[in-house]
Amino acid sequence: MSYSSLRQAARDSLRGKWGIAVGVTILYLILVNGVPTIIDLFLKPSDPQNELDGVSLLNTLIQLLWWIFVYAPLIIGYVVFIMKLVRRQEAETGDLFSRFKGEWYLRSIGVVVLQSIYIALWSILLIIPGIIKSYSYSMAYYILLDHPEYSAFQAITESRKLMNGHKWQLFVLHLTFIGWFLLSFISLGIGFFWLIPYFNAAQMQFYLKISGQSTEASIR
Repeated sequence: MSYSSLRQAARDSLRGKWGIAVGVTILYLILVNGVPTIIDLFLKPSDPQNELDGVSLLNTLIQLLWWIFVYAPLIIGYVVFIMKLVRRQEAETGDLFSRFKGEWYLRSIGVVVLQSIYIALWSILLIIPGIIKSYSYSMAYYILLDHPEYSAFQAITESRKLMNGHKWQLFVLHLTFIGWFLLSFISLGIGFFWLIPYFNAAQMQFYLKISGQSTEASIR
């Protein structure tokens, strides 16, 4: 597998689209990270040492509800946006919120929550099994979007099957981005606005490669 070819294909798919890719990424990061941070600031515990403090419990509950009912469909929406860019479809800001309606809302929550539970359970054993399983389940979002007839469980199961023999390859692809991550840190985080869509587009290209999918396939 040529990792440089995957990265090149990712850059090609973003050519002429960097503006909207960066803009949607910034909005996505504000919603998934900025809003919970603001909630945390407004709900500071009166006694930080007391884990049963009422404010702390309220903060935890709100953060959990935000993660389930807002973050989950947002992350699937961001994957939709990246998939459209890679497949040369008309990607737009609205794609970020496209999974908040109809049956896709519950399906998005289901696949994100179920995937997280599985990885967490494996991580209880040891960190390494958790990391390995995160790679096994890493294609679940793409598979669910390509096969809307699948349940969340089926998408995760198919991801595990698809990633047999490919987990190390994806890990190596991720390693090739280490330099870019370092540069993004050095730029005080600004570089991440470009790196995140680039990284996700490369992973999408990896999915197309191992699944035999065409870049012409449309998102349903």
